[in-house]
Amino acid sequence: MQIIDSNILELHFYRKDELHIIDAFTRNECERELLSVIKIICADLNIDASILCQIPEEGGFKEFWKLIGKNSPQLTLLLAIIVLIYSRIPVENRKLVNLQIENLELDNQIKKAELEKITNNLNTDSISSEIVEKIVEHFESDFKVNWHKSNFYKKLLSEKEISAISFTGLDNNNKTTIPEKTIERAEFSTFIINTSEFPPLIDEEAIIDIISPVLKSGNFHWKGFYERQISIRFRCTAY
Repeated sequence: MQIIDSNILELHFYRKDELHIIDAFTRNECERELLSVIKIICADLNIDASILCQIPEEGGFKEFWKLIGKNSPQLTLLLAIIVLIYSRIPVENRKLVNLQIENLELDNQIKKAELEKITNNLNTDSISSEIVEKIVEHFESDFKVNWHKSNFYKKLLSEKEISAISFTGLDNNNKTTIPEKTIERAEFSTFIINTSEFPPLIDEEAIIDIISPVLKSGNFHWKGFYERQISIRFRCTAY
């Protein structure tokens, strides 16, 4: 099945009541997790895209993200991947860990080169559901993608008034080009990673912001912040 040109992602937060609001912390934290996944996808597929937020609408709470870029087929592919990743029930958590370990043993550079070859040769008529499925299979074995997705649904589950969420692809005329995929509240927990057995994640280009105590002789605990999210504590001895 061919996928029609799309460049707008519609996020629809359904509520149990008839209010057209959403908790600001829930919204911002879900956005952060979703954007982290988009960033990973763009890096692996070598897609250059900017994202603009449009005015939200009623109907629970509808949010619209417009993708801007020079390669329209790549934007369509990106939207199709996002919708499928966030709407398809993942494999059991234990299998996710095993898949990630296997993934780390493969040559990721070759993998990325193959994916880039697909995205670089796209045209308006070449984007099919089969291509999207093939690329999504790659990201379903990426633990970082699954971790961010897990955090996304964990935050939604903590918001009692949210009854469902859906993802839809639209064109510039706000016509549906990627059918709405709805995930009911009862399914949120299936996306959440509960295992404590995580494969190692190595970031060779990590930038850590260090906050130090007043420098004086003795042993002191310093703190480091990685991606403004993770607090790292370590000891430093001054002489």
